[in-house]
Amino acid sequence: MADRMRASDAEREETVALLRHAVGEGRLDMEEFTDRTTRAYVAKTRGELLELIDDIPSAQLAPPAPPPEKRLPKAPGRVGFTARWLAPARRTQAAADLIEYVAPPIRAHGYTMERCTEANIVFAREHRPTWTYLVAILLLPVGLLALLHKVREEIVFDLHERDGKTMINVSGRAPLAIRRALSELER
Repeated sequence: MADRMRASDAEREETVALLRHAVGEGRLDMEEFTDRTTRAYVAKTRGELLELIDDIPSAQLAPPAPPPEKRLPKAPGRVGFTARWLAPARRTQAAADLIEYVAPPIRAHGYTMERCTEANIVFAREHRPTWTYLVAILLLPVGLLALLHKVREEIVFDLHERDGKTMINVSGRAPLAIRRALSELER
């Protein structure tokens, strides 16, 4: 099976360097070199690049670099985050799994499910920050107006189905426990 991984610019340049070396060894003539070089620069996948050098002895592309290790969030508090992962199920099943397994811990942190459609699920939480109580107490009676202030936080799951699998993108503001749990799903 051909390598369907997307080719990088560095891999295209590496392929051209291997082709250039093959010309220097007399394995390719200039017409073949020009044709293959053009095809290398427009190649979309590693498989297309490998086809250009498969008849040249000892010409091999370096293996693709492993994806960088995703570090779990460590900052305490409620901060913005994003995460994404590929669920091996259709969108309706992925949404059902999110509601069954992911929603309960999110609800435990005070969020409520505000919207649930085929394309996205939104959890929201409104709360009054601690500073509003301090202002209300310290600046009585005018300070009571501070109690009108509320902060709204959302966690949005976007679901995109492709080839029987579902790409799930999640973003929002959440406490550390939720951010860590959702980041774990990326692995």
